[in-house]
Amino acid sequence: MPVGRGGMGSHKHGVSGHNGPSPRQKQNLSRDANREMELEREQKRKRENANPKFGSMQELLASRKTR
Repeated sequence: MPVGRGGMGSHKHGVSGHNGPSPRQKQNLSRDANREMELEREQKRKRENANPKFGSMQELLASRKTR
């Protein structure tokens, strides 16, 4: 009889020895990540709006006609 192989239903592959995050914790982590991404997007929008690429509306429209 083999020794040290574990019994029926033993978790042998890829188990680190502790449970993963609970559903509530996963939800909290994803919510925090989404908040952080939204803050980064908002900061990027503010930076882009603070430094306009075109000096006037005519320059903007002229650049769109050449596309």
